[in-house]
Amino acid sequence: MPIKKSFVAVAFSAVSAISVMAATAVQEQPTPYDLIRPVYPLTWDTTVFDHYDTTVTQKHNMVPKNRTPASYVPNALIPDTLNQAYLDAINYRMSPIRINQAGYLESDPEKQFYYVGTATEFEVVDIDGKSLSPKVTGTFTSSGFQTSSDWTIIAGTNAATNDQKRYQVDITGQSGIIQVGHIPGTVPTETRLRIKVGNDISSTFIVSNRVYSMVKSAALKFYGINRSGDGDSWFHPASHMKDGAGAEVTGAADVRDQYNAALAGTLQGGYYDCGDHLKESQTQMYAFMVAAVLAATNADADEDNYAFNHGETVNTDGMPDMLREAKHGADYVLRAYIRAKGVIDDMALSVGNFGSDHGWWGRPENSDKLPVDGSAAATDRGGPMSRTVRLGEIGANIGGETAAGLALVGKLYSEYP
Repeated sequence: MPIKKSFVAVAFSAVSAISVMAATAVQEQPTPYDLIRPVYPLTWDTTVFDHYDTTVTQKHNMVPKNRTPASYVPNALIPDTLNQAYLDAINYRMSPIRINQAGYLESDPEKQFYYVGTATEFEVVDIDGKSLSPKVTGTFTSSGFQTSSDWTIIAGTNAATNDQKRYQVDITGQSGIIQVGHIPGTVPTETRLRIKVGNDISSTFIVSNRVYSMVKSAALKFYGINRSGDGDSWFHPASHMKDGAGAEVTGAADVRDQYNAALAGTLQGGYYDCGDHLKESQTQMYAFMVAAVLAATNADADEDNYAFNHGETVNTDGMPDMLREAKHGADYVLRAYIRAKGVIDDMALSVGNFGSDHGWWGRPENSDKLPVDGSAAATDRGGPMSRTVRLGEIGANIGGETAAGLALVGKLYSEYP
């Protein structure tokens, strides 16, 4: 059901003066996120690839020739672009110790973790697996519950082909009684630690009153990956800058023979959906609204650790990070509003056709390079011609989220130049 135009119009007027901030050069220094960012294990098992089944595909060289990644150093930060085969290799040996990798607050009364096995004692060790001084130990309590585990990893390749698998890995995990451990309150804070049980060592964790800031920082980095348009993403260049030139459709209609170059860029920006490059009203407006609500309700915790580009942590922009993220969502909504000439029902908060978008299995910035001449390459791989402008996708829930996000950003952003 369409929402009342007057309800959203108030929110639009509140942020009509929002301006775009300039990007800065990228310089990195540690942020709270780095204390919970995944690191390499203490040892690398080169035999894991022996268990990779590559007979599931006709493709060749699906497993890296180098069985140890070139970037491997014990406890080094895992690169964001690490080959998935290496990541799966890390996960192959399923640990019997299940720790909260996001960390624990210093004030948490029970810093609980779980262990599957017969051991009765554990030790808290440093990031290198060495004993603390003084040594910190504890004992397990049986939960009384039995468990077993197994899982299968199926790695994919190009979704546009019939031969979509890369490799398959079948894994048998731990089985036995679930034991409960409690991390003593005497452990060091603000540093990575591990749990050691016999010869098994857990992933790292941290005890800090800034744990939630660390998690927020990680969420922001994900927002940055999913930015579309000229969003100064730390992960990819400007992408889908021609959005708005495709055919206007209602629903999922697949129209690929219309392209209006004069409208190219009128709908650049916003956020990608869920691993593809569609922009969906339901998901991107929810993400926008959540960022705005967090900026409003947790202003004291909304730190300025980044510039707009999350790779820049030295020359920050002087603005709370979550608020600046919400501003990116507001910018897209305003573009849609301007293009619709103020008619809410004509706003396009969704862009892209499902089939053709899922035919593009590559980086988002390269999709704009596909031709716009009506050729097959232009129309079936998610390029500019098949980036349909979808109308009629603002119901009560999406409209309410949009209006709430705009109103909050308009009020909060007015305090900054």
